[in-house]
Amino acid sequence: MLVAVDNTSSMPEPGIRALPRLSLVAAHTTAPVGAVLSAAIRHDSMSRVNSLLGEDGVPGLIRAIQQLGAVPDIVAIEMQPGQGADQLMDELALLAPHCGEATQVFVIGHHNDIALYRRLKREGAADYLVAPFSPADLIRSIGDHVLSRRESDGAIGAVTLVIGARGGVGATTIAANLAWLGARAGSSLLLDMSVPMSSLPALLGLEPDPDLSRMLYQPIELDNEMLDKITMSTPLSPNLGIASTEGDFGASVDRRGIPNLLNTARKSARTVVTDFPGWLLGPDTLSALARADHLVLVATPDFVAIPRASAILREIRAADGPEPVLVLNQAGQAGRAEQDWSVTEVARALNVSPSAIVTVPAEPKTFAEAEAEGTLIAASAPDSAAAGALRAVYARIAPGDPAAVTPLAAASARSGPLAALRDLPTRLLSPFRK
Repeated sequence: MLVAVDNTSSMPEPGIRALPRLSLVAAHTTAPVGAVLSAAIRHDSMSRVNSLLGEDGVPGLIRAIQQLGAVPDIVAIEMQPGQGADQLMDELALLAPHCGEATQVFVIGHHNDIALYRRLKREGAADYLVAPFSPADLIRSIGDHVLSRRESDGAIGAVTLVIGARGGVGATTIAANLAWLGARAGSSLLLDMSVPMSSLPALLGLEPDPDLSRMLYQPIELDNEMLDKITMSTPLSPNLGIASTEGDFGASVDRRGIPNLLNTARKSARTVVTDFPGWLLGPDTLSALARADHLVLVATPDFVAIPRASAILREIRAADGPEPVLVLNQAGQAGRAEQDWSVTEVARALNVSPSAIVTVPAEPKTFAEAEAEGTLIAASAPDSAAAGALRAVYARIAPGDPAAVTPLAAASARSGPLAALRDLPTRLLSPFRK
């Protein structure tokens, strides 16, 4: 049995820090530990943690991860009473294909076994807790590892700026799909800097808090705590958070604070995708270009967007930013195909190789259906040509990530029980490495 836990209780307790937006799956084999896990998940400090609780040890944990539909940030697993170390390692090998490199694993045992503790730590597990313990003990352990690691590591997430050459090229849609793909492999944050003209709330059916979300207009004041407060959850993925705001055409973004916002966001998620309109470029934001890990420049194949894309490309190179992934969006759109620039013409205008350009074909019906359902084409139509092109873009910013090369159905099939047999040579080593 799987339980999606609603965090409703309030149990303030000194020494316990509120945890950031995370996904957690846990499974128990005994009733007392199950009660402790349930109480911990309901603790007020875990209110922003998306949690699933299962039974039956590793098999129950795998079912919970499959129900989650994404790679979890935190895994807590109780050993079977009387289980030996080798048996535990064999079970964890089955769990490995369902975890990511950043997943932190907490093992719960019934004996103060120093040899097992050291073995688990060598394999990269976060902690070994001995029952009985209190909900506060578990929360403190998770907090110590998650928060302390973020504080000591500083910048941990990869930041991608998606820059639209002009309005209407579809940069917001591209950014949202890239963030969703990133969420399949771990925590992902979509920053919406298209304010005050953002289409993201309408696109995804979001309702930003009008007071809190206005802080996006003053990003220099945003710290991790405030960014977490304005970040909204979405049913698209438990690993995806979105920071957006309602339109306020009398307001403007303080560009001086954007570099600070990106540095703050790095500490909040494994993948940070920013919808960054071209009109935000200027002296105050050039440092943001240089500090970004990846840039994606989106244009449509027409005589308005391409010259503007060429000008932005010159600004990026002058700021010593990373060479952007060039996306030619809405290619072959009905009624406009004869006027579209070819990939060769675009490459010549931008002074790049045609192979540097990823073309996203116009599929208005597929995109419209996704929008009507409040979802994204990468999720709702993974086998479409446009979704394939979006995965190709994601592959440029996250090479080697399975989300970049496989439709959702294929990825789910590969994460089944047989995947563990193919991965047995590496066993549980790589998923638990820090």
